[in-house]
Amino acid sequence: MMKQVRSNLSALLLCASALICASCESTTKVGSECKDGVCPRATSVTQQTCLVSSFRAQIYVVNLDDGSDPQRHYICVGRSLPLDEHGQVACEVRWSLGSGSEQPPSSAPKRCSDAPFLEPAEESADDVCAVTQLAADQLAAGDEGWYYDNSMEECHGNGAGIRFTAGAQPPTGTTIEMNCSRAHATDSDGELVNVDPVECERTESETLDIGAACLPAAIPTGGFDPREASVEVRSDQCESEACLVFALEGNPSPDCEASDSVKCPTAEEIERTVYCSCRCDAPEGDPGPLCDCVDGFSCVETIAKGPPGIRGSYCVRNESFSQ
Repeated sequence: MMKQVRSNLSALLLCASALICASCESTTKVGSECKDGVCPRATSVTQQTCLVSSFRAQIYVVNLDDGSDPQRHYICVGRSLPLDEHGQVACEVRWSLGSGSEQPPSSAPKRCSDAPFLEPAEESADDVCAVTQLAADQLAAGDEGWYYDNSMEECHGNGAGIRFTAGAQPPTGTTIEMNCSRAHATDSDGELVNVDPVECERTESETLDIGAACLPAAIPTGGFDPREASVEVRSDQCESEACLVFALEGNPSPDCEASDSVKCPTAEEIERTVYCSCRCDAPEGDPGPLCDCVDGFSCVETIAKGPPGIRGSYCVRNESFSQ
């Protein structure tokens, strides 16, 4: 049976919002057209600022010598993710087969082509595989892969996570990488709702103010999670229209009130992690615009998954990596 002992979530940072923390913001449904927490263009968030967040987790699978079973045939995510019409979420799960020192069992797949639920994630490698995400009807039919579950007793907090089916549990010696994203905005009543990523398209800007102070208009209840990177697009506080929140823990609002579930970061923490940025690199074929980072900033992959024109790398303050 597969065993899991090491999770590098905090070091690898980076939402779903996607997409992950102990407390979750409201997914209030506004209007009859909202479904599963996702509200379409009719909910009046079209021209408002939109917060797009990305989360990355990496887990290495090994066998435990004592034979105990930590039941890690799942990965918990701290924020609920919106479902599409097929019951799927905006996440990608990859396996790097035989990527560690542990010896995989002889029955484990050696190549992506060895299992029907795997396919090559990269053109040049047949051992880096994308794992099939199951739609609701595929799961009901008994297909193998992974699926989203928002009622997991194993996951404290909001009980959300992903599960691998019995025939698709990662073998020993496999590195699992999960990338998730989501988009959300405030509605006309000030409630934070999940929105279709197409709502978050941004305009081009020829002027930039990288590093200038900004404050997101949409702040999740409980604040941000240090494993997240979030970009508020169409921000009227930034010439680039991109206000970046990079690995901040807590609520940066000046009205923050600390509690057992809410941290109020210091002014120094906010200055280091919340500022105007711009997209400096993007996946092949993704539309621009792109920018050059100024001194003191590096181009870092920030939104691994997300809507076109937003996903990709952003200029991140170098101090973020030395704290």
